[in-house]
Amino acid sequence: MILLLYTLNFVRSWEDQYAKTLHMVKTGSGIIYSPEEMKFAIEEALRSSEDLQAWGRLPHSDEALRDFFSRILQGLSN
Repeated sequence: MILLLYTLNFVRSWEDQYAKTLHMVKTGSGIIYSPEEMKFAIEEALRSSEDLQAWGRLPHSDEALRDFFSRILQGLSN
């Protein structure tokens, strides 16, 4: 999950990043984890009560990150 959060460090457009992140999670491209492991990590992160922003010290709010990763999970279901 930290790998995915790091990729969001310099994101200016969530829309532009969405397709890149979804592809990365679906294919495992550029990461060392399988798509199933990444899906599980995202689900666990969303279930967590911890502030996701603090995990990667990102300039994005916890709410924005949760919304983004919820969209990623929806994209995996399609």
